[in-house]
Amino acid sequence: ERATPNDHLVELVVHEGHVYVGNSNYGLSAMRLEPDGSLTLTQSNTSDVDYPDPHRCTSLAIHRSSDTLYCASDWGWPDSDLPEDPKLTVFDLSEPGNPIVRQRFALGSGVTRDLEVVGDRLLLHHFDEGLWTVAIEADGSLGPFETKTAIEGNARVSVGLAGGARIATLFSNAGGASNAGGAEQPGGGAQLRLY
Repeated sequence: ERATPNDHLVELVVHEGHVYVGNSNYGLSAMRLEPDGSLTLTQSNTSDVDYPDPHRCTSLAIHRSSDTLYCASDWGWPDSDLPEDPKLTVFDLSEPGNPIVRQRFALGSGVTRDLEVVGDRLLLHHFDEGLWTVAIEADGSLGPFETKTAIEGNARVSVGLAGGARIATLFSNAGGASNAGGAEQPGGGAQLRLY
């Protein structure tokens, strides 16, 4: 079963017997995981270009203890009269299979490569704008967004270590850049940093 006629399924998470899928321009789709392994669509999409405030989901992260899902995108809406400002959307998953938008945050110029929840922190990987971290409250809402801290570099992905006490983040082209032909300059490549 298709979520929408033009699915562009990007990333998924499983929570409480449901699969939540980033569906690009269509936001978030939800499906119930049946005992036989099949899927039943419960929410086709949370966004559409015809909605008054659309959002894209190309990266997802979940804060399981609060039934909260976060979605962000790698770009905005350049071909429409809608604002291009990429957003971070916070969903309430307390009713399984029926994600409800709880909060929206404009991210300014930062577009998101990946999201990760480590403990009670949301990590936002913003390509060359670095790694941003924001505190997650007990109910899944985000702390004051002004407290985001940027760690410089082309942040790609992170994982939590030691129960969330440490974070390992992969940075691309750390210390270098690519030339016009795509070949890395001296000092380029990948770098793994521990925090």
